[in-house]
Amino acid sequence: MVDQSKIQKLKEVINSISKKFGGNKIIYNTDCWFGWPSVSVKINDIELNQNPKYGFYGWNNGVGEQDLIELVKEGFLKKISETIDEQDSLEKNIEYEIIKAI
Repeated sequence: MVDQSKIQKLKEVINSISKKFGGNKIIYNTDCWFGWPSVSVKINDIELNQNPKYGFYGWNNGVGEQDLIELVKEGFLKKISETIDEQDSLEKNIEYEIIKAI
């Protein structure tokens, strides 16, 4: 189930960072370090996850792929590219473009 309040907050944060720093792309990246996943969501090298300033901080409260998929469904983002590591399918890099401001 999608948390609409989180999705709305995410849209507001994305718009704010995009306007302040002039970026229109989001990079979602997953890596595995010694079997543990690491997820990064960045706009202009500004990390959204684990950043208390933006409120997506702590275990199970970060921005994930499902949140970004929901923003694509709503027409807020457009997926531009996706690269999956051939040796580890959990490691991937997805690039999105911000196409709809709120």
